[in-house]
Amino acid sequence: MSSPSSRDASNDSFSLANIISTPYPNVLLEAKLTMGETESRVVDLIVRRTLGYAGKLPGQRRAYVRLPYTEIKRHIGRSSTSAISDAIDTLVRQGFVEVCGINGEILATPAERRRQRAPLTFRIARRYVERV
Repeated sequence: MSSPSSRDASNDSFSLANIISTPYPNVLLEAKLTMGETESRVVDLIVRRTLGYAGKLPGQRRAYVRLPYTEIKRHIGRSSTSAISDAIDTLVRQGFVEVCGINGEILATPAERRRQRAPLTFRIARRYVERV
């Protein structure tokens, strides 16, 4: 096997065109260093389910996702609804995530979110998405 210094330089590059990946806002990656585990898992799920879905046009991503608590529990491996609610509240208060009701209104408080009878709609705060 050849050493790195003797390899052809053209072998050191590769195309990202065939890599299936999710763009992840840098500010969220940095914030994850201080997040609790549940907050980190919730934000990962929201990023994966929004920015991780590519549309038909280049660069097009899903802006929001509707997630019932049962699905959040299943995907992040937590059974405690209160732990998930606390994590969501922390992410909302820190401005990383926005939660919307069925009519698109922002649900800023836990009380507003509890009053919803339909699954909540989640999105990464727009100020972070526009920078991805």
